[in-house]
Amino acid sequence: MRDVLFTKEELQEVERWLKGYKYLSSDIRQYDLKIESVKRQTYSSGAIRYDKDKLSPSYAFNSEVENEVLRKEKEIERLERLKQETLLIKERIEIAINNLTSDQKILFDYEFNNKERRYKKQQIADFMQIDIKTLNRLHDDLILSSANSLHPERTREFLYKNFNVSNS
Repeated sequence: MRDVLFTKEELQEVERWLKGYKYLSSDIRQYDLKIESVKRQTYSSGAIRYDKDKLSPSYAFNSEVENEVLRKEKEIERLERLKQETLLIKERIEIAINNLTSDQKILFDYEFNNKERRYKKQQIADFMQIDIKTLNRLHDDLILSSANSLHPERTREFLYKNFNVSNS
């Protein structure tokens, strides 16, 4: 028996990624706004307290202001990292979308990339002038094609292992 390329759970995960695609651009913009907001925050320590400082001479410097600056830098780094991860996910999904057939792209636009309304399967089938059985098959093919594009190394390994394709 041949190995299965993707489990049911993995295909469901791909479908969740496709469903979330339409929100990725606004998520990236939100990260930009959050980063800008953190950069613009000013630190107000209130009254200066000298009782926290040591009276002995030291070259070590640790203050509330310094700690706040470090906290801001860490927060900006965290937000930048999340933004970059989101950008990479978006780019990977766009590669998968570009690899879809024209019918799969039409289905993708109706099912996953439509922000205005959610269409029922019968409505999509009517728009595309196909029956529900064909629509379901097209949907499954779209998910599998996207999974192959999102995980090309798995597809390559599967081909090498199951079809005696040379690794050259």
